[in-house]
Amino acid sequence: MTDRDTAARPAEAPAGRGAGTALLVAGLGAAGALAFQHVAGTGLPGCGAVGPCAEAAAGRRGSVGGWPVSYLGLASFAGLLAAWTDQGRGGVGPGLRLVARAGALVSAVYLAVTAAGGHGCVYCLVVHAANLAFRVRAERAPASAASAYPALAFATIFGLTSVALGVAEARSGATFQTGRRA
Repeated sequence: MTDRDTAARPAEAPAGRGAGTALLVAGLGAAGALAFQHVAGTGLPGCGAVGPCAEAAAGRRGSVGGWPVSYLGLASFAGLLAAWTDQGRGGVGPGLRLVARAGALVSAVYLAVTAAGGHGCVYCLVVHAANLAFRVRAERAPASAASAYPALAFATIFGLTSVALGVAEARSGATFQTGRRA
């Protein structure tokens, strides 16, 4: 990429960049609360350890390969925030857009499942709303050249967060499948 290419590319407006960051932080906070609930085996305000939210978490769609969906959400938001921080300033490359699109698709599916099953909670809704809105924000950001750094940032932070959650899970004595203490 030459200086002329860089100069021709529009810079991300601070408000747009801040909006993307705020959406990711909101999703990270809500997913973090849900992950904490699972590890600690406690309820959250408005989302108890017993009830529709707990039923959804313990159900078929509450885990992927035995890994709680809340953990995947937390790791994804942490990875997206790292990638956005790395790349969002100068535009968004195709890799980050692809990850945002995939996340939005997953959120759309989970929102449909939530609506059909009546298992909605405010934390889940914040996670999915933040994910869907971030996809729109990422699509509206100026395009940038493909770079391996955002993908590396996403993968690294996703992996480290997953390892940390696995350690927390093991130390807490909780089980992946039901969220109940062993």
